[in-house]
Amino acid sequence: MTQAQALQALRALVVSLSGVSDALVLLAYAEMGRPSADHLLLRIITDTATGYGDLAGTTVTQRRQLRVQIDGFGASAVAALPRVAAILQSIDARIIAATVAVHAVGDVRDTTSIMHAAWEPRATLDVTVGYEAVHTSASASLPVSRITADVADAGIVIVVNIP
Repeated sequence: MTQAQALQALRALVVSLSGVSDALVLLAYAEMGRPSADHLLLRIITDTATGYGDLAGTTVTQRRQLRVQIDGFGASAVAALPRVAAILQSIDARIIAATVAVHAVGDVRDTTSIMHAAWEPRATLDVTVGYEAVHTSASASLPVSRITADVADAGIVIVVNIP
């Protein structure tokens, strides 16, 4: 699974739990700009490696944690965030989210007073999910004593110590 796929899986879960229209749960503002309707915006805060799974031949499996901030803009989106948070903290959400594991759900924070109170109600919620990134190389496998890897959007960097 890639970072983009993990983010899409979380987005799909938020759409199903929030009651906010699919078209108004956004990963980024498109060229059209910010919608005028109440909406939710998911933004990646961090994506970090938490461990390494299997090294099988030319395939490396890496466990990662994706921390996402979900911002609610407008009264109906802000009202949806406590519902999303409560359900994400439940066992039902962990079963629904088969492709990502819900690790942590923060508190909903009202940001209206610090973010242009006259404009619209706003709130934010941080969610951390886990996923496995699997990377395959075309090169032959090597006997190794230690392997470290760091995955970036552009690819994978592997350092191999051969005994």
